[in-house]
Amino acid sequence: MRRRFGWLIACLALAGLIIVVVLTDHGPTRRYRVPSASMLPTVAVGQNIEIETAAYRTARPARGDIVVFHPPLGAEDGRCGAPGEGPGPAAEGHAGARSCARPTLGLSNARFIKRVVGLPGDHVAIRGGRALIDGRPLAEPYVRECGDGPGCDLGAITIPRGLYFMLGDNRGESDDSRYWGPVPLSSIEGRFEP
Repeated sequence: MRRRFGWLIACLALAGLIIVVVLTDHGPTRRYRVPSASMLPTVAVGQNIEIETAAYRTARPARGDIVVFHPPLGAEDGRCGAPGEGPGPAAEGHAGARSCARPTLGLSNARFIKRVVGLPGDHVAIRGGRALIDGRPLAEPYVRECGDGPGCDLGAITIPRGLYFMLGDNRGESDDSRYWGPVPLSSIEGRFEP
């Protein structure tokens, strides 16, 4: 029963995280409508946002940036590129559970909005829903409480070269890199400035 409920919550979170309405798709900015609660309190459900599409042509994402991106194909069905990793059913109740360190190959057509938390080479762990970078708590005044779900306490992983670890601000209701792994720079469409 608990496992079925966990899968239901994960499926609902995934469905809620997909940005479904592209309002415009040209020029140096793009507009989207956010359908989920994964970025509360920073970005409201139903809020129209505009992203800067040229933000990373000459720069790299910085920790704390809010970005719109295409997640790995595994995000569509909660798969990690390293079977048995991630806080999903395979790790449920496992004391050594860690976030997914390796995404599946390929990118989804879906678009997600999340915050960049881990940079290439960082050691990222999750305690009480909050990120620890190289063993030190990250200042995250925007984060909502995580609760006691399987993604709220996870052991450290190392973010591979060229990949970025994404988390929603509403950690208890966000389907993010903890479940399907970090994302490449090439998947990031742009940056949102709240």
